Amino acid sequence: NRLKATLKLAMEKGNWGAPLKPGWGRGIASFGGFGSYATQVAEVECTRDKIKVHRVVAVVDCGFVVNPLGMSAQVEGATNDAVATALHAAITIDKGGAAETNWHEFRWSKMEDSPAIEVYSIEGSENPGGIGEVGYPAAVAAIGNAIFAATGKRARKLPISPEDLV
Repeated sequence: NRLKATLKLAMEKGNWGAPLKPGWGRGIASFGGFGSYATQVAEVECTRDKIKVHRVVAVVDCGFVVNPLGMSAQVEGATNDAVATALHAAITIDKGGAAETNWHEFRWSKMEDSPAIEVYSIEGSENPGGIGEVGYPAAVAAIGNAIFAATGKRARKLPISPEDLV
């Protein structure tokens, strides 16, 4: 099964089961859609003041890979988007409308927020599947699972902040 193969390789490349420093957690999640499959492992540090995603390992099976660099770039971009959504991006509603009027008031990820991202491909002979969105869903879930592993607390809303885990 293609999804199982991504899970197995992600566990291997993501050092699943290896010890981490206190306050760190490792989480894993998988996604299948658009004719492709992905599993991601996230390593996250949680303190009273911050949540930092340090590393994400992504394994993708999107069938025959037409453009390997393009595939990797799509997964890296989607993973960074997932980090922003999981930890930073929020729209505040005030008097029935968005309080943020433009990007200068909307917190998104900065370069310093970007984790080390490793992308691995399981190339098969299947028809090419979609890749644009495949790197996003599992990354958000893996981050949430890593936070739970580090803190014992489940986040119930996005973005996740350290105050939510007290």
